Amino acid sequence: LGVSLIMFLFGMVMIFSASSGLALHTHGSSYYFLVRQAIWFAVGLAALAALAYTDYHRIAEISPLLVIISLAALAAVPFFGTEAFGSKRSIAVGPIVVQPSEIAKMALVVFAVYIYSRREGRLESWREVILPVLLVTAIACLLIIAEPDLGTMLVVAISIFAVLFLAG
Repeated sequence: LGVSLIMFLFGMVMIFSASSGLALHTHGSSYYFLVRQAIWFAVGLAALAALAYTDYHRIAEISPLLVIISLAALAAVPFFGTEAFGSKRSIAVGPIVVQPSEIAKMALVVFAVYIYSRREGRLESWREVILPVLLVTAIACLLIIAEPDLGTMLVVAISIFAVLFLAG
């Protein structure tokens, strides 16, 4: 937590020094981006506190639902996504911009861990262990590469293979 707070403070200094002129010119206040970042940091801290007091078994049990939601959001990006720099990677809902690939990263890792932990004694059966996770991961990677976002796709694939390796 201490390292996160130090990184937050360093990031706030960097955001302010890099964007104060632009914020003053476009939004009328040099603190516009600084305040916006601080608000999202507060939201992140609230989520951190909520998850710290949540039993991780409950999160693992709903991981299939989280994967379905993230795949649906990834499939919606080409139709409802906002275009930036020639690609559609995010969905804007009012002032909130969501990047479904970021949600998919965490959902897929939690899902893979959930599947592997449930089949702990039967990890040699690739059809029971590897196939379900790799199938869902392949679908997610195809949807992410369609945005196009090669970097995120590689992070997702490497993360899932790391979980597979660590599972034995």
